[in-house]
Amino acid sequence: STGEYEINGVAEIFYMSEELLSKANEAGGSFPIWGTCLWMQLLTFLMAKENLLTKTTAEKMALPLNLTTEAHSSLGFPSDVRKALSQEALTENVHHYGVTMKTFKENEKLQHLLSTDTGKNGAIFVSTMEGKEDLPFYGIEWHPEVNRFQWDPNLNFPHSSDAVRVAASFNEGKICITLDQPEEDTMSLIYNFTPTCPGDFPG
Repeated sequence: STGEYEINGVAEIFYMSEELLSKANEAGGSFPIWGTCLWMQLLTFLMAKENLLTKTTAEKMALPLNLTTEAHSSLGFPSDVRKALSQEALTENVHHYGVTMKTFKENEKLQHLLSTDTGKNGAIFVSTMEGKEDLPFYGIEWHPEVNRFQWDPNLNFPHSSDAVRVAASFNEGKICITLDQPEEDTMSLIYNFTPTCPGDFPG
């Protein structure tokens, strides 16, 4: 659709602006590109220049992460949070497609596999990844936001104390932008907008 084309176009502009991203990071700032679920899938497409998606159905599944050795030095989580992620079902998945571990490892344009999981059809898919060298590109196939903000009684989202800590760690770790001017910070606060609870809509 036209809306999807416009969104993908904006994402590609951000991704392709590597010179601007590099300058921001060299100056001591941080300009991360973050992709959750469909947006992670889009990042793999932009990196690889081809569609790598296959059926990896993990619909309404909370899973632990199978962390790689790279995850321990990359993810900005305390060691106890990483341990909980690897031992408890704290990551909610609601996707039908993904990139398999085999496809990811065979593609030289994709880098830094941080975790995998297994879908309902037995496919091992990439659940957490990090992008290009020296640039803060990140992607996760799971949804950390539901741990704190979605409380539909008909959905079994993770809400344990560890699940909430996992979600909060995304605000406390290196995936964070601080604007230079206090006025810019103030203008960006959620209180300036009217958020809508997704639980108000059926389906």
